[in-house]
Amino acid sequence: MRGHLFRPVFLIILCLALPACARYGVRELSPLEQSRQVSRNATNSDEISHLTRRYVLSENLEEKCENEALICILDIDTDLRSSHEAILAIYAAELAFQAAKDHEVDEDTFARLNTSAMVYASAYLFDSSLKNRPSDFHPAQRLAIDIYNRSLAQVMRHLHSKRALTGATHRLPLMRGSLQVRLNVGVHYLPRSFLHIRVAYDYEARGFANHQSYFGLGAPLILLRPYVSNPLEFLEQKKSDPNLKYPPGFESDLEPVENFQYLGKADQAYPATVLFDYDGDYLSKDKKQYDGEFRIIDSLSQELATLNGREVPLESDFSSPMAYMLSGVEERDSLFRRLDGDSINETSGLYMLYPYDKDKIPVVFVHGLASSPMTWFTMINELIADPEIRSRYQFWVYWYPTSNPVVFSAADLRKTLSSAQKRFGFRRMVLIGHSMGGLLSRLMIQRSRTQDWVQGLGIDPQKFADIDLETREVLQQATNYDPLPFVERVIFLATPHRGSSLADGLAGYLGRRAMTVPTGVAELFSSGLSLITGKEDEPVLAAVSGIESLSPDSLFVRVTMNQPFAPGVPYHSIIGNRSATDLDWITDSVVPYASSHLAGAESELLVESDHSVHATMPAILEVRRILRLHLETDFEQARSPGGPLQMSR
Repeated sequence: MRGHLFRPVFLIILCLALPACARYGVRELSPLEQSRQVSRNATNSDEISHLTRRYVLSENLEEKCENEALICILDIDTDLRSSHEAILAIYAAELAFQAAKDHEVDEDTFARLNTSAMVYASAYLFDSSLKNRPSDFHPAQRLAIDIYNRSLAQVMRHLHSKRALTGATHRLPLMRGSLQVRLNVGVHYLPRSFLHIRVAYDYEARGFANHQSYFGLGAPLILLRPYVSNPLEFLEQKKSDPNLKYPPGFESDLEPVENFQYLGKADQAYPATVLFDYDGDYLSKDKKQYDGEFRIIDSLSQELATLNGREVPLESDFSSPMAYMLSGVEERDSLFRRLDGDSINETSGLYMLYPYDKDKIPVVFVHGLASSPMTWFTMINELIADPEIRSRYQFWVYWYPTSNPVVFSAADLRKTLSSAQKRFGFRRMVLIGHSMGGLLSRLMIQRSRTQDWVQGLGIDPQKFADIDLETREVLQQATNYDPLPFVERVIFLATPHRGSSLADGLAGYLGRRAMTVPTGVAELFSSGLSLITGKEDEPVLAAVSGIESLSPDSLFVRVTMNQPFAPGVPYHSIIGNRSATDLDWITDSVVPYASSHLAGAESELLVESDHSVHATMPAILEVRRILRLHLETDFEQARSPGGPLQMSR
């Protein structure tokens, strides 16, 4: 018996004496492992932060917080109310946020915990009654911002799950009492239902080199505007077909479709940021109900907001809303569709990417041959990252059938821009055109008369006068124009001002065979019109297309290169270069330098690129420089006595 007792005592003594049984020591970490360990918190992992865990262990709260989370948080809440120690607000906020993960998004407990976490984090950041607040360099500051943002996002998800009406006042449960929150809306457009509000954190933008999101305070949102061409007709269909796209509750957001909206007839998505602000009474008064507000802010126009008397930067995301919208637009965009003039006519037109803002200058992007507005969003995603450009410009895109002769497409663009100017009243605009889109843009700042075209053809003017009245009027609309007075600057990218030899070669032949001209234009030419083609005796439809206009020997090139430009309107050239430094050999594989070069350009930049120069960073940076320059020029002209832009202010 004595031997049996001696053996375990001996083993214990032996274990304590040997290094293998030591209780203390260190484990060597990789260079980044410790940083990852101390950076983890409830908002980015399944664990609470080192800061909060240290408190929980030191106060012997581990078991209570694990098994009775609500009681644990209430105990800390009680201590916080009595002591007003600021750091306790961080512990309560993170533990509440962590505990909420055990509940479904539509549960009241989920709302209770996240709303409380939001209030605790807000108190830490703004409540002046809290004492012993750590330095702004303390990790608690970053943790408080993270929990504020992420718990606010969770509350948005909860309201979405409840399909709550945004126009109502919302009552949310707290650890003690409830929070009544009203909306303070500062955006051009706000859905009437949370059904059409998404949290931008939930999406990763694809297709962009950069994800344009920025740290700050608040939860970035995606505000959706559903596209329904005929709301009343849709509602009737919905009664008999439960499988239609939108779930119940969306009807309150249906609006008639207006011109210049709904790119590609897809749902539109706009960026915004929501902030939470409350009366600050939660930690100082024991009430059944506390008051607060959700402030929804247009992050495109605002970088900073004032919260509790302090100016704070906004957390924002511009790429996710854009990618969300473009994913729907791409369903109506394909190469085969781009070649079909009638199909493109269904979506052709001028589109605002965001609701119109009278204080911002419209910048219109015009795509090239066999392309679409989708080609511009690499550039737009980068430009929108610049705070000055974002706050002073609004981006629009123009979609058109590139199979049309260029003068017809330009006539449609001129008519559309004039209609938009009449509708919105803006007095200034910048055009940016790639390839064929540059040709359309150029004609917006040139002067033309129909006789220029008649003379270019070398035909008797009487022959033109003998064309039937309807056809003659269409031709005059396309060939008789003046510069648009509100177009103040144009940027050309890889633009074949003098044509491209590819239009006369195999590529041009195959393109003409593949592309179909819109029916209206086809009927015009099949009835005998031949003025625009320059082939008087051959009114053949196959020869009439946008490609025909790109031939170096075309009537379009011969006439428009001799037309005067609007005086005082600057234009810029960005030219791709894949061949050599000798100007005689520079080409982007489609357009040679001799065709892209314009002697009167205010600036010219050669970029190492193929024809898709508009998607390269050097070209994007040059466009950014020019847009900034335009703002500086606008400011200087406005200051000058009698400056031409004074009346546009």
